Amino acid sequence: MTGERKKEKEAKTATVRTLWAPAVNKHGGFGRWAFLEITDPYDNVSELIRSAVSRQVVPVHEGGRR
Repeated sequence: MTGERKKEKEAKTATVRTLWAPAVNKHGGFGRWAFLEITDPYDNVSELIRSAVSRQVVPVHEGGRR
């Protein structure tokens, strides 16, 4: 992915966030998946990932299950 904001990219990220990741999680055979979009490759990517993992965000559409 590029750092550019494009409508196609927005549609892809929305699909991953709202359909693909929840489907993988509902299947249950591949562990727990989440989606994190990194928009600036020069950011402290390691810290962004650590922070997202430590929050263990559970999307509302999954009913709060872990």
